[in-house]
Amino acid sequence: MTTITEKSEAGKAAFQQELMFPIGEKNPYGKFFDGQSYLAAVSDRQVVIHNVTFEPGCRNHWHGAADSWFAHLAIEVDGEETSNEWLEPVDEAAYAAVNK
Repeated sequence: MTTITEKSEAGKAAFQQELMFPIGEKNPYGKFFDGQSYLAAVSDRQVVIHNVTFEPGCRNHWHGAADSWFAHLAIEVDGEETSNEWLEPVDEAAYAAVNK
């Protein structure tokens, strides 16, 4: 896979050519990200799967920022008495302190 660092529509299009799954639309959970991310449904049967794509420099607080386009599959499995908990963002100093 080619490393694509251009943060533009051309960079996005080039990265899409490298992927098996679509990049998708702007992530509706974008408020939990610093920078632009995208979300594309891959499957909604049996096991829910989404492709999550990050522009260069985009991050949330469980994935560090990459200097190139980055994508991964997010897999949801139903459970009993379960939930996702989105916590408050941390400031840059706190983030940097644990990522030394």
